[in-house]
Amino acid sequence: MKDIINGKNMLDGIIYSRVSCKSQLERGSGIETQITNCQAYAIQKGIDVIKIFQERGVSGGIKNRPALDQLYNFAREYRDKYASQNRKLTVLMYDVSRLSRDAKDYREIKDELAKLNCNVDYVTQEFSEAPSGKFIEGVHVLVAELYRHENTQNTINKMAARTKEGYWVYGYVPTGYVPSAVEGVKEPSPKTHHIIKTALEAFANGQFKNYSEFSRYLNKQDIYDHRNRLMRFNGEKAKRLLEWSWFHAGFVQSPKNNISRRKGKHKAIISVDTLELIEMRLAGKQVSPYRKTSKYFPLRGDLKCEACLKPMTSAFSTGKNKKQYGNYVCRQSKCRLNSVHINYELVHTQFAQLLKSITPTIHAIEQTRKTLSNVWDKEWEELEGQRKVWRQEIVSLEQNIQKLIDKLIETDQKNVVKAVQERIDSYSQRKEMLTHRLNQFKVVKGNMDEVLERVMGVLSNPADLWLKADLNMKKTIQRVIFPNGIIFSKQDGDFRKPEKAQLFLVIQDRSTKKPQMARPRRFELLTS
Repeated sequence: MKDIINGKNMLDGIIYSRVSCKSQLERGSGIETQITNCQAYAIQKGIDVIKIFQERGVSGGIKNRPALDQLYNFAREYRDKYASQNRKLTVLMYDVSRLSRDAKDYREIKDELAKLNCNVDYVTQEFSEAPSGKFIEGVHVLVAELYRHENTQNTINKMAARTKEGYWVYGYVPTGYVPSAVEGVKEPSPKTHHIIKTALEAFANGQFKNYSEFSRYLNKQDIYDHRNRLMRFNGEKAKRLLEWSWFHAGFVQSPKNNISRRKGKHKAIISVDTLELIEMRLAGKQVSPYRKTSKYFPLRGDLKCEACLKPMTSAFSTGKNKKQYGNYVCRQSKCRLNSVHINYELVHTQFAQLLKSITPTIHAIEQTRKTLSNVWDKEWEELEGQRKVWRQEIVSLEQNIQKLIDKLIETDQKNVVKAVQERIDSYSQRKEMLTHRLNQFKVVKGNMDEVLERVMGVLSNPADLWLKADLNMKKTIQRVIFPNGIIFSKQDGDFRKPEKAQLFLVIQDRSTKKPQMARPRRFELLTS
């Protein structure tokens, strides 16, 4: 190209700039500085810049990059266009690290540019074609690669330290969660977390036989990822969701960084019990099959066969007149009463009568309530004292862990790093255990009083409450009073004498004792 001012032939050039850090892009620094310096260098060397390529947020350790591929295509078109003139294209960069921070990739990229008839010039570095110049260039490339490895290791150490504190600092956002305002803490997605919770609990309970059934269920729901993109699941993706269920249970871990499972800072959407069932199924272990209890058969699961003492199932059958008949039935193949049907209306009527027959007196209920309340008040005081000790120890552990993390970031000695990490693990495990204890006994006194009132309310009039209650409440009443189930005799048309809960036995014992006036006792004044 002709320079009109100086009357000289100028070389054509292109600029390639690159930054790998997203924070540089957000601050608007890095890329612009490189381009400005390259443009000034071009003017000084008489190079006419005809194209600028910008690589934003891409590591120098990656060989295949979008902007670099665009540069290759542009250089190829330029070479073919001016093939008869054998014109060379100059590629300007700020320094060798912009081209690559990997020695092998650096050589391969330079060889590719040479095939495209391109020269490479660096603004801050100049290398001759002599052996000494190539040696110096190689040293600069190795230094750039060394810096990348050190920077990577420092980043890994910092991320590992944060993970040990319960933060999730990795790029992957588990399904059902979205980033929050707190760095390293994810929060349940308002749109999808309840769907994921239901699906994971259903898998844990055995509602889905395999990953295919699980994925089909997920695809029927509107599940979006944290970027608001609709997700589609196959067997492998469904399996991955299940394998990551430890995150949904409120934990973090990183096996590749030797970080064991520990309590995370994010909110759990499933229980630890659900997680254990999921992991049992993933390991191929059997779990209790899911049984759906119909509202028409509330005693299913609690009603036992009088012969084999196994839980009875239930179903409707259609008679010759096409009328529906509900029955409880034993399905144990070796039981002598296998397939013997018991009318569900008869069972329910007799169960209501059974509840009426064991209803305690009002006096017994009041006396039991007072006794339990006094016991609870004493236990509450002791528990609060212990919880206070645990909280103080947790605060102390957190302070010690933070000091160790600061020390870990500052040092690069392997033996020191290993020793500090072991101490952090020890403190973290102790903190995790104490936190679990606190959560395990996380009961508000007022809530416990309310629970006590509800339980006593159930026990004071179980028959009427059972007849009017919904399915869940009926199951609760049955298991509060008869925790070991009940047995119905078809021959007698009534229940056998059931084993009642210990609390109910205490109340009934009070019912049999008539209240009496307390007799005054003789007393003496205290003397010193």
